[in-house]
Amino acid sequence: MVAGMKLLLTGGRGYIGGRLAQSLSGQGAVPRLASRRHESPPDWLPVAETVKVDWDSMGSLKDACVGQEAVVHLAGLNAQGCAADPVNALMANGVYTARLLEAAIAQG
Repeated sequence: MVAGMKLLLTGGRGYIGGRLAQSLSGQGAVPRLASRRHESPPDWLPVAETVKVDWDSMGSLKDACVGQEAVVHLAGLNAQGCAADPVNALMANGVYTARLLEAAIAQG
């Protein structure tokens, strides 16, 4: 069941996330795109809601999850970014993922 479903997508402006957001929207889902910056909905998905997320703030992550029925987590560093900065890769791809999971669980 997708129609009317409220979904938080991290990485929703990326290559895979953007296409998934469009597809889910076409099936009637209500996508919320999480971003590190405050941004308007993209031209290619004007019905999307956007939310600024501070990955270092549990409150910000919990706020992003409020009212959402599912979270699709696609944000992270690419292979080049990981190779160039392994410590940041662990933070972005490991710690931030764990924080998002904790926030999503806390918000039900």
